[in-house]
Amino acid sequence: MTQLNKLNSIAFKLISGFMVVVVLIIVLGAVSYNSSSSAMLKSYKQNMAGTVNATATYLNLGMSQIHAEAQKITEDSDYYNYYRGAYKGNKPQEYML
Repeated sequence: MTQLNKLNSIAFKLISGFMVVVVLIIVLGAVSYNSSSSAMLKSYKQNMAGTVNATATYLNLGMSQIHAEAQKITEDSDYYNYYRGAYKGNKPQEYML
């Protein structure tokens, strides 16, 4: 068979038509993968930022409670004496705090 007859054969036309479809499907897959990958990465970053912000808020709440308790201890002599252990033998005074 000559080169021209090979290009006009049914097998060549079927294979080339099939290859065009395969190449287009591969291109579509690559584009879909890239777009979904970037969307997932963006979503991951947003979720992580939200998690970090929620953790920071929770820690700030805990630290503000610790700060308030520390301020009570330093400003109120009864609390200071309680934590120092001055009321260990005095149960009524110890339970009032």
